[in-house]
Amino acid sequence: MSICKKREFLTKKFLKILLFIIVAAICLGGICVPGPIEPNPNRKLVLSKSGYSLFNPVWHPNGEWVYYLNAPERWLGGALQICGSVWRVKPDGTDDRQIIANDSFCCLTISHNGEKLAFVKGTYSVPLENNKIILADTTGAIIDTIQSIHSGIRWIKFNSNGDKIYFSIESRTTYPETTSYFRVSLDGSDEEYLFSRAGFNYYFDIFSSDSMYIHPSINVPSIHPQNQSYVVSPSPIGDLMMKNLITGKEDSLDADPFGSPIYIDMPSWSPDGDKVVYCVAPKRGDPLKTQKIELWMVENIEIGWR
Repeated sequence: MSICKKREFLTKKFLKILLFIIVAAICLGGICVPGPIEPNPNRKLVLSKSGYSLFNPVWHPNGEWVYYLNAPERWLGGALQICGSVWRVKPDGTDDRQIIANDSFCCLTISHNGEKLAFVKGTYSVPLENNKIILADTTGAIIDTIQSIHSGIRWIKFNSNGDKIYFSIESRTTYPETTSYFRVSLDGSDEEYLFSRAGFNYYFDIFSSDSMYIHPSINVPSIHPQNQSYVVSPSPIGDLMMKNLITGKEDSLDADPFGSPIYIDMPSWSPDGDKVVYCVAPKRGDPLKTQKIELWMVENIEIGWR
């Protein structure tokens, strides 16, 4: 090889290495531009609102409505402050209407018979008065308020027959830091301590037997309504994963419409068990920020062959 050709070869090689280093540095620095997303015909947008984040969807047991929380985009210390008013929308994104006009609610849940809603006064990141569980009917009429003796409620769920509410609290004053689990009757009586676990595993769902499924990390799980051997929850890689609790096998629902980095959370099964509604938002900027949160859905989910 001549000296000129050798220099040309080394120059090209150097430029390739330099380009690789630049791309790697950009991606590792958190400002990597996402690539194109593979279209999924079973994934569709349900609802998006300019200037608002939509989160915590829960499917009414009759399948007609999806209840959710609607929050103006508010930032506190660089984090999106998530608490909002109660709304409902049809699964096709039509007939969107406000149910309860108060922008300070989180932890929305619905009873299995579809008669009652429950939520907490507070936010997911900065507690306000979150030792109060508020009960309402599905038209938005407030029924009662349950005031726990414990503060810091992080998640709530009705039991199977709707006469009790399970809830979790976190304690940052103990070492190791713990999450404790309780249940209380709807009239506020018989508040009962269940157990505690180290760490912040405060998101859970309730089986029909009233036992708890607690997600091993800080993610919201949703148990399949027809076959409770299956649970869907967000994955660390930015997707929804369906897990067979007997075999441990996991399958992707291909739920990401935006590309990494992304926020995906709070899935809720449809009553017939073939759809999941969830909230999703891209993370963009430097530093990364969660953008406007939208409601999306994955349809035609089959579990029989898994």
